Amino acid sequence: MSQTVTQTGGDPTSYESLERMIDQRLPLVSIIVPTHNYGEYVSDAINSALNQTYKNIELLVIDDGSTDDTRAIVARFEGQLSYYFQENGGVSSARNFGVRQAKGEFVVFLDSDDMLHEDYVEETLTLLQQQSQTVGFVYTQLQNFEANSDVSDFAAYSLHELKINNYIPSGSLIRGHLARRFHYNERFSMLEDWDYYLTLAENGFVGLLLNKPLIHYRQHLDSRSALDRVSQEDKLRSRHAIIMSHKKLYGIRRILIHETWYLSHEVRVLSRGLRGLKD
Repeated sequence: MSQTVTQTGGDPTSYESLERMIDQRLPLVSIIVPTHNYGEYVSDAINSALNQTYKNIELLVIDDGSTDDTRAIVARFEGQLSYYFQENGGVSSARNFGVRQAKGEFVVFLDSDDMLHEDYVEETLTLLQQQSQTVGFVYTQLQNFEANSDVSDFAAYSLHELKINNYIPSGSLIRGHLARRFHYNERFSMLEDWDYYLTLAENGFVGLLLNKPLIHYRQHLDSRSALDRVSQEDKLRSRHAIIMSHKKLYGIRRILIHETWYLSHEVRVLSRGLRGLKD
């Protein structure tokens, strides 16, 4: 079940309406904010999307089964965004749902506890429009806030490095036709961004770094990020599943090496567990 809050119109003869008509000749950018029980943060994310210097934006909030006050908080922005509610299915499901509703020529996924710098869309879009169609997305550095004020130092796009580890944040500006063609794999509950960027690479699309901290990334004081709450073993299993799902990209030699290592690792884990039972 979904509920939508639609945008309101205005006086067609007003200066603001004329300005809006001019803005609408520019490509539409869809900012999709998936959220789950983050009512205390979501208004910050919404405001950062609404306050972009680039104005031809549609904002979609996808409520992934929240049981807190998220719905009431989003309702304060009635007329400025579209709100959808779905049963809890995880962040990948919420992003995919948002893409199905989005009309934009370009798409941004914004986590509901983070914020965009006011120039984010304008600067990433300007850069992406200057590139060939094989450049599928632009990503930026992160400016941390709350627990610390560090700035990320992500490397320029490298497929070699991406195949080792993900260093690209979820909040990139993506060509809309790619976002609609390639969905997040809802089977993965962690490292889903890595899988997504590997999927784009596997199909011939690369990224480009805009080397500015244009996303404000909330470093929670209470370590609430999903990866902080899972074991190292779960992370390794997710890495293994993702690598094995991209055999074409990695090649048979790399897959065989990884599979051999992973199986030996699982045998060691099993042996430790059996020794623990004997003790």
